[in-house]
Parts: sequence; structure tokens; C-alpha cells
Amino acid sequence: MAESFTKKDFKEFKKDIEKIIEDNIKELQRYLGILSEDFQHKLNLAVDGLTGKIESTEKRLNGKIDSAAKDLSGEIREVKIEIITHRDNTEVHAQKAKAKKRA
Repeated sequence: MAESFTKKDFKEFKKDIEKIIEDNIKELQRYLGILSEDFQHKLNLAVDGLTGKIESTEKRLNGKIDSAAKDLSGEIREVKIEIITHRDNTEVHAQKAKAKKRA
């Protein structure tokens, strides 16, 4: 005896398939939500790590810049003193030369 597939059977089959599809969609949405949260968490960790490295590098570079500025300040002071001393010596020599010409 052959069984026939009635309209009622088809409607029930269609309903079962729709339920399976709906359940799969819900499960997929839940899974994608979990993946999205996990990815966001990992992204936040990476950003936090990079932020820390950037801040550390910035502090280190600022220290080096400050140190270089202090060194340059000292060297500039030394050059200034040398120039003043040289100028004073030059003026003394010029005055002595004038005095010799007069004498």
C-alpha cells in the first residue's frame, strides 16, 4: 500500500522546515553575537596594550628631549661665555694697539 503525501502532510512538513530554519537563524544570531562580543573584547585588549606602549614611548621620548634640551642649554651657555671672553680679549687688544700708535 502506497502512502500519499496530502496537502495537510505538506503543510506540516513546511511548518516543520520553517521551524528548523527559524531555530537555526536564532542559533546563528546568538553565535554571531558571541563572536562579536569576543572580537570586541580582543580589540579592546589590543587597543589598551597599544595605548600603554604609546604612552610609555611618549614618556621616554619626552625624557630624551628634555635631556637633550638641558645639554644644549649648557653648551649654548658655554659658547656664549667663550664669545664674550673672545670679544673682551679682542677689545683689549684693540685698545692696546691704539695706545701703541699714540705713544
